[in-house]
Amino acid sequence: MSRSPELHLVYSDTCGPCQMFKPVWEKLCEEYSRQMSMKKTEVNDYEGSSIEKAATASGVSVPAVPTILYVDETGKVSKVENRSPESLASFITVRTPGEVVRSMSGGRRRKLSRKRKLSRKRKHSRRRKHRR
Repeated sequence: MSRSPELHLVYSDTCGPCQMFKPVWEKLCEEYSRQMSMKKTEVNDYEGSSIEKAATASGVSVPAVPTILYVDETGKVSKVENRSPESLASFITVRTPGEVVRSMSGGRRRKLSRKRKLSRKRKHSRRRKHRR
């Protein structure tokens, strides 16, 4: 049986990095909850839960918090290594094909970022010419 993909955040209320990551997670939930199920699990509730059993079966452990786990349609669990907002947004976008998803940067398209890259390259090449 096929399930919808899920992202699980394993966190602790007393963890400093978890508190710093909380606004990022909330924004992700706001923007991407229609594309993917987003769940939060306190570390004390994680032990003995169904997600822990699935993670153990997939060979994934949670050595520290915050940890983000991805559960695909088949039930296989994998750990999401990068927790930056942009990489998480692209992670969700890649795993939900066919969905129209806004980016974390406020809906800007890739063309704008390519233009920026080109302008940065031009500035950098101009700086090289002036140094000579």
